Amino acid sequence: MQKNVSHTDASKRQEEELIHSREQNELQLLKLHLMVKATKIGLWDMEVVEGDPVNPANSFTWSDDFRHLLGFTDKNDFPNILSSWSDRLHPDDKERTLEAFKNHLLDKNGKTPYDLEYQLKKKNGEYAYYRASGETIRNENGSPIRVAGALLDVNEVKSLINEAERQRIAAENANKAKSAFLSTMSHEIRTPLNAILGITEILLQGDTLDPNTKGSLEKIYTSGDLLLGIINDILDFSKIEAGKLDLIINKYETASMISDTTQLNILRIGNKNIIFDLDIDENIPSYMLGDELRIKQILNNLLSNAFKYTISGTVKMSVTVEAGETNNEIILILSVVDTGPGMTKSQVDRIFDEYSRFNQDVNYAAEGTGLGMSITQNLIRLMKGSIHIDSELGRGSAFTVRLPQGKIGTGALGSEIAENLKKFHTHTRTHMKRVQISREPMPYGKVLIVDDVDINIEVAKGLLASYELDIDSAESGIAAIEKIKTGMVYDIMFMDHMMPEMDGIEATKILRSIGYKHPIVALSANAVAGQANIFMENGFDDFIPKPIDIRQMNFILNNLIRDKQTPEVLEAARKSAKKHESTAPQC
Repeated sequence: MQKNVSHTDASKRQEEELIHSREQNELQLLKLHLMVKATKIGLWDMEVVEGDPVNPANSFTWSDDFRHLLGFTDKNDFPNILSSWSDRLHPDDKERTLEAFKNHLLDKNGKTPYDLEYQLKKKNGEYAYYRASGETIRNENGSPIRVAGALLDVNEVKSLINEAERQRIAAENANKAKSAFLSTMSHEIRTPLNAILGITEILLQGDTLDPNTKGSLEKIYTSGDLLLGIINDILDFSKIEAGKLDLIINKYETASMISDTTQLNILRIGNKNIIFDLDIDENIPSYMLGDELRIKQILNNLLSNAFKYTISGTVKMSVTVEAGETNNEIILILSVVDTGPGMTKSQVDRIFDEYSRFNQDVNYAAEGTGLGMSITQNLIRLMKGSIHIDSELGRGSAFTVRLPQGKIGTGALGSEIAENLKKFHTHTRTHMKRVQISREPMPYGKVLIVDDVDINIEVAKGLLASYELDIDSAESGIAAIEKIKTGMVYDIMFMDHMMPEMDGIEATKILRSIGYKHPIVALSANAVAGQANIFMENGFDDFIPKPIDIRQMNFILNNLIRDKQTPEVLEAARKSAKKHESTAPQC
């Protein structure tokens, strides 16, 4: 009797274990079903006819979740046959999808995956995107026995991707439109500004101006130069936004970089009671490798703010160096300290914001767009450098910039050059950038100015007058080509870019195609991103943006005319110039 009881208990325990096991299985299936439903996955499988894996009559089983993804309910409106699925493939996807499925089945090595994205037509007639994948069970010979797969609804993700792509294309088109607008505006604004600055420059070269007239002209020049700076800021910012601002790494002379920056910024003092101090480390290398123009731009922006917001007191610029991470690198440290109004912590945090200007309640009359510091930060990042700001309201501000530069040789500035740079004081503040060059007469040189605007030709001729060049002009690219076809040859042809009928690039291409090999320099008010490269790629030898910087023009004249002459020609020209100076009437 006890034996029968034990047997009954064992049977009962076994039955309970079976029930528990079945419940666990059902629970796992329920979890799997919920997971499949939540992730929008539909399952399917196909039993392969032996020896005929791609037979359309192969038995398919579509899960209800698969059907639901397409808007169907059961096997009555979505039968378990291949065509239920294949007939709903988008025409653009059908061939490649069926080919991928076939290649997967027939690859006995099992190395060809079935994993792709396509569109299927839903019951409501709309197409949606799905991701499909499958795996095959094969026999010992590699022949398929059964295939199982899954279909994932990716329509929402695909829609987001497509919308992002649409927005990207729209943004690109907007950028192109903005670039075209900036190109046009650059030309339209710079052209009259070229006349204003150029004619003022020409008038200021005269020695007979009375002090009042000279002072007025200098104010016109300074105001025009300020407007040019604002235009340049806007164009530079647009280049940064478009990712088209590139560094031009070259060897540069450190003393020259410091001197040019100092002389330009001393003009910003005006009538303010400000002392401009310089502290130059004599151990700075004489030459470094970097983008000199952009370093000057960084310093100019920092000094511009210092002079702009300091009513009276001191502005100090320091330049020093320290060892870099490698033997070929050195860290250039630039510091600008002022005794201006200073900033609060929140103002410091916002100083690099686009179009941001601080202390506007106090400095409402300060000029500028507010882009300078944003541009400065982006230039520093581009150079893989850093900037640190210390500022206290009512006490002033200190900006410290660290820029990795290439190291060239072992020569340093030395104490004498450093001391000479430090001695640059504010008594030179009335000097303008036009006097920073020495114009050497070049009576042996011949140039052609090509421009459709008469005032631009007049300005260029005026700026070139002191060089005693043989100057010719043409009012269009077509007229310039005709001059060359008649046999005319010039040491330099200054070619405007935007001209009616035929622009400067097209004219230069034609000139090069007919064998004209002499220098052609673009002289253009179009100074947007990448313009210099476009000119160089289309046959030009150099590029001068308008308004014309006489220093840049002087460099090109020296490089393309003077430096190509023999010593005898140069000596004769210099003697003639000295003789002319000695016989000129004294005023």
